[in-house]
This record gives sequence, structure tokens and C-alpha cells, in this order.
Amino acid sequence: MKYLSLFVVALMFLLAGCGTSADEKKEDTAKQEEKTTASKENAEQKLTEEDKQFIELFKKGEYQTIVDQTVGFGSDAQVNFYFIANAFKSVPDYSLSKTYLNKTKYIPTDIQDEVDKLKADIEANVESPEAS
Repeated sequence: MKYLSLFVVALMFLLAGCGTSADEKKEDTAKQEEKTTASKENAEQKLTEEDKQFIELFKKGEYQTIVDQTVGFGSDAQVNFYFIANAFKSVPDYSLSKTYLNKTKYIPTDIQDEVDKLKADIEANVESPEAS
């Protein structure tokens, strides 16, 4: 009788453990769907007056001014422009520029071409970990 009760308890633990992995898979799927939804929303994001101001400064090459104005991280737009401006400001150090660009969540279409050019320069000048 002891062995039967121990077997039943062990079986219950095994079955309880199997159920949690299915829940984790559901959570992972939900997180991926949230990321996809967020990226679609970013693609459709409309520019605010603040965004337009930062884009104008960006086009003039005034990266330090953007960094100075966005260092407080008052909004998501400020965070993104802070990272974008720092990426361009630290161009000789391509690995640092890559780090800054990886932190951005949204790149306005008005400056997408310049960012794409920087990404191409980064890929050309930074050694990939596989090449080492």
C-alpha cells in the first residue's frame, strides 16, 4: 500500500510538471503576437510635432542637440531619437553605433534611408562573431 501511494504521488508530480510547459508555450506565443502587433503599430505611427522637430535637427546633422534635448527620456519618441542620434554621433565606433541602433524601437520613414545607409556601413566595418 505504501508503494502504491508513493507511485500515485509521483505520478501526480509528473503530470503537474507536464502541464506547465504547455502554459509556457502559450505565453511565448502570446508574447510573439504582442511584438508583431507592436511592430505593425510602429509602422503606422504618425509623426508628432516633436518628431518633426527632431527629424529637422537630424537632417541638419545636429546630433548633439538631439541628444541634449532627449536625454530626459520624456516620451518614446525621445528615447528613439536619443538612440538614433547617438548612433550617428558615434560613427567611427561602428560597434557602438550598432548597439544604439539595436535599442531603437521605431525609425521614422523620413530618416529611414540614412539609417539604412548607416546599417550598411556598420555591416561592412564590424566583424561578425562568426568570422572570428
